[in-house]
Amino acid sequence: MKQQRKIFSSHSLPRSIVALLAMSSFATTIANADELTYTMTTIVDASYGDQVAAGKYDRAIQKLSASSSKSDAFFKATNLCVAYTKVGNFADAAIACDTAVDKAKSMDYEKRSQISRRFQVKTRKTYLAMALTNRGVLHAVTGNVELAHQAFSEALATYEDAAVAKTNLAKLDEVVAKKA
Repeated sequence: MKQQRKIFSSHSLPRSIVALLAMSSFATTIANADELTYTMTTIVDASYGDQVAAGKYDRAIQKLSASSSKSDAFFKATNLCVAYTKVGNFADAAIACDTAVDKAKSMDYEKRSQISRRFQVKTRKTYLAMALTNRGVLHAVTGNVELAHQAFSEALATYEDAAVAKTNLAKLDEVVAKKA
């Protein structure tokens, strides 16, 4: 029997997710050229996310790049997306962010009960919103406002309670308003 993981996050999730979701997340910030701070989310208790959360990006990248595990592909890609973005390796960050989005979209769970199925769908939406938001931050800090807006909007369309996506979209809109 797998042990339940705890949630640690600076954004709120519905109680059903907090009580049952098998992940810990950690929000980290990154500034773009306009000095606004965007928030990315790391999976702390999987795939060296604790290293990313602690700011040990190069160490996490080294460990994750050497890992051949395919079972935690979403978590690995999510944490690489954040780590590469934080060190400014935007080419590799783009690959990792896109991989995280693809893995979240293709997650498949066992179908045990209707309650379990609803939880699984909600979990998949939460993961996808997280991956899309992280990808949106990458686009924002690299100056691609249109793709950033698209990613944040898609995250909110996927999971309307994605607080980090809402906050990041508001910050992006602030950047656009200042330039207008």
